[in-house]
Amino acid sequence: MTEATAVADEARVLTIERLGGGGDGVAEVAGERWFIAGALPGERVQARATARTRDGVHAELVRIDAPAVDRIAPPCPHFRDARAPCGGCSLQHLASAPYAAFKRDLITTALRHRGLESVAPPVAEPVITPPHSRRRVGLSAVGTYEGAVLGFHQRRSRRVVDLQDCMIALPAISDALPALRTTLGAILRPGERAGVAVTALTSGVTVELTGPARFPGRRSRARLEELASELDWVHVAWRAHARQAFREIVARRPATHTFAGVEVALPYAAFLQATAEGEAAVADVACAALATDGGAAALADLYAGCGSLTFRLARDGHQVAAFEGERDAVRALRRAAHDAGLAVTAERRDLERQPLSPRELNRFDGVVFDPPRAGARATAAALARSTVPRVVAVSCHPGTFARDARTLVDSGYRIERIQPVDQFLYSSHVELVAVFQREGGS
Repeated sequence: MTEATAVADEARVLTIERLGGGGDGVAEVAGERWFIAGALPGERVQARATARTRDGVHAELVRIDAPAVDRIAPPCPHFRDARAPCGGCSLQHLASAPYAAFKRDLITTALRHRGLESVAPPVAEPVITPPHSRRRVGLSAVGTYEGAVLGFHQRRSRRVVDLQDCMIALPAISDALPALRTTLGAILRPGERAGVAVTALTSGVTVELTGPARFPGRRSRARLEELASELDWVHVAWRAHARQAFREIVARRPATHTFAGVEVALPYAAFLQATAEGEAAVADVACAALATDGGAAALADLYAGCGSLTFRLARDGHQVAAFEGERDAVRALRRAAHDAGLAVTAERRDLERQPLSPRELNRFDGVVFDPPRAGARATAAALARSTVPRVVAVSCHPGTFARDARTLVDSGYRIERIQPVDQFLYSSHVELVAVFQREGGS
């Protein structure tokens, strides 16, 4: 994280030149970049500096003197609240066409930084998921003397915005917030904080709490049990910190999710794509790219999670070898594949420390990898030395994707397609799926 130094400054009149990678308006002042949240290109604004970092000056928007033609009224009251704007979204005030262009530009800029813009195809128009579609959200809660505050952090602040409704989340998640806030008010002492992950699975809503350090007492557990019964939640679990295993508080039925018709019993904190629409868009591109004229192919699914792509590919008739570093995810995937009678194997593998070797990769007709934000540096290096004809890369970070794409291109792969998938609506993040073909391959 970049260290910030607080600054006090009078409001200055600035002209916004562009949007930065974080969605802030960017202005140049005496050779120094100013980042103003809520400002748009072409606007003349008044802004007051609040902090200085190595990247430049961060400032608060005081007033818009000349609004951009691309400015629209934000639909969410939490985003419009100038006193405490919710940091869960950053671009609700931008019209749809420039918003889509911004998402594309995040990828184009990353490619340009790696010298790939001239060898990559044009980035496609993004698939944009609708409001009220997020099926997992990570919220924060803090105890006060009046109860708990539950929501997203205010932008660049530890202050939590009390979220009454969320227009990006599924209704099943938004509906849970009021009762969950009340219950957390009885659990958290003033000043205590907790992370709150709420996920809507096929089998229902799960709630997983991280912190405070002490396990909720008997009365608090009873409140959570009542709440789970009232709202038909699947389970509630707790852990003191992110490196600790979850401890069950309420378990009303198995937490399961269905991928391509295959029911998978998910472990705690299992990875799930943010939206069903985003998952389907990624899978559509991957499956089309890995389809073969000869029917079944031998495919590797790297960073497979609990099988969101594995089972879609297997349903298409392919033999799929899934590799994943999380032990519980591998067990869940293996068990579900067995029960469904699919041609799937699952192996636990730390793909950063022990990537598949070129020799192991060469037995596959195609490979798909979907790593975390850090990317797949080791896997890309191994693929570069392999003869795998077709590769599909899924990424939630354009920068690490471009780094890994540079490795593949330098070894003889051609980028055939780059499809953005905007399942992080109104944010400065974007998912993408890209198709690579080894030169000389079919």
